[in-house]
Amino acid sequence: LAELAAFYVQHGALVDSVNAHLETPLALAAYWALRFREQEYSAPHHRLCRLLLAAKAQVNARDDDFKAPLHKAAWNCDQAAMRLLLEAGAEANLLDVNGCAAIQYVLKVTPVRPAARPHLCYQLLLNHGAARIYPPQFHK
Repeated sequence: LAELAAFYVQHGALVDSVNAHLETPLALAAYWALRFREQEYSAPHHRLCRLLLAAKAQVNARDDDFKAPLHKAAWNCDQAAMRLLLEAGAEANLLDVNGCAAIQYVLKVTPVRPAARPHLCYQLLLNHGAARIYPPQFHK
C-alpha cells in the first residue's frame, strides 16, 4: 500500500486530491486502518499515513461532513493514527457537521472497539488541547 502510494507521489500525484465525498487519501488511510472484522489495526495503513504526511498532505482537510482525518481515526479509536495526525498538527477541537469533536467520537465507540485502548486516545487528545467534555456536553 505505502510502496504504491510512494510511487504515485514520486511521479507527481496530488496528495490532497479528493473523491466524491471530498475525502483525501490521508482521511481514507486513517479510516481504513481498522480491520473491522478482525478488530485489528493495520500497520500498512499507518505507514501510508506517515508517507502522506511526509509528502505534506493537509492534516486538517475536511470532507463533505466536515470530518477531518482525526475524526476518522478517533472513530476507530486508533491511538497510533491519532498520534501521527496530532503530531503532524491536527487540530483536536475541529467540529464536524454534527458538532462533534474527535474526543466525542472516542467516547461513542469505546464500547464497540475491543482492540482499542481508549484511555490512551483520550490522553492524546487532552495533551494536544482537546476541550474537556463533561456529561451535559455528551453528544446524544
